[in-house]
Amino acid sequence: MRADILGRPVHIPLYGEPAFGMAVLAAYGARATATLHETAGHMVGIRQVLRPDPARTARHAEPYLKLVDELERRGRLSGTLATHARFRTESR
Repeated sequence: MRADILGRPVHIPLYGEPAFGMAVLAAYGARATATLHETAGHMVGIRQVLRPDPARTARHAEPYLKLVDELERRGRLSGTLATHARFRTESR
């Protein structure tokens, strides 16, 4: 559902436990690699990639944008993030 709503692939990691994320951060902190992205790239394996269905993505666009508007109106989402969400949705 997340892939369809956001119109982006969702990568399911091999290990999703919070402790594994902490291990990635610890390895980065120990200077295992130059960047956190590089450390994660070496340590995190992907079990599955869920691809969005374009028809379902289109069907979710209007309700998603209404949610973004309401979250921004209530102060739960900054204007910058709301603008980004709208742009990503409209540029699909």
